[in-house]
Amino acid sequence: AGRFHRYEGHTAADVMFPVRLLARLGAERLIVTNAAGGLNPNFKIGDLVILTDHIDRMPAVNSISGPASPQVLVPMSRSPLPGTPPLLGSLPTRHRSVYDRQLGQLAIQAGLDGGFIVHRGVYLATVGPNYETRAEIRMMRRWGADLVGMSTVPEVVAGIDAGMRVLALSMVSNLANPDRRRPANHQEVLQAGRSAAVKIERVIRGVLRD
Repeated sequence: AGRFHRYEGHTAADVMFPVRLLARLGAERLIVTNAAGGLNPNFKIGDLVILTDHIDRMPAVNSISGPASPQVLVPMSRSPLPGTPPLLGSLPTRHRSVYDRQLGQLAIQAGLDGGFIVHRGVYLATVGPNYETRAEIRMMRRWGADLVGMSTVPEVVAGIDAGMRVLALSMVSNLANPDRRRPANHQEVLQAGRSAAVKIERVIRGVLRD
């Protein structure tokens, strides 16, 4: 239920397809949600974080489906022929802001109106589906990442390429702490998501109300 993941064997083009379709149907704003491990020691389980930037560490070769088929990276607006499917998106140019600041501010205000804090943070995307080792957590913290997960970035890239305004909202489902002796538990992750659902809904309704 929900998005496609690279670790399920899908290519980047598969993961991007729903966003590209929505853009072709006229959607102008893209709101992406995820559950992520909290690298920032100030985060707590159940906290919400809007993404201000990301670090893409998803390899071009999918470890499940094998080497990806050759694909041309061109913007959606430059599809070769009218009526043909859009090609795989290009990466955002450096001078562009990936995540919409105004939508992010609306999300933060919606949280304040609901009596809770919405943090800001940088998301690091890996292909997964495994949790991180302690050494990897330390490395990711040094890179400046506040969160780590296994999704979101391909959809965001597709949305930016299509000219959509993008808001990405992470829920801290577990704490990625290299000094924590107890390993991450998947059932606890699912429970954290269920507990934070009310807050996530409050934020999304607040953003859409604008």
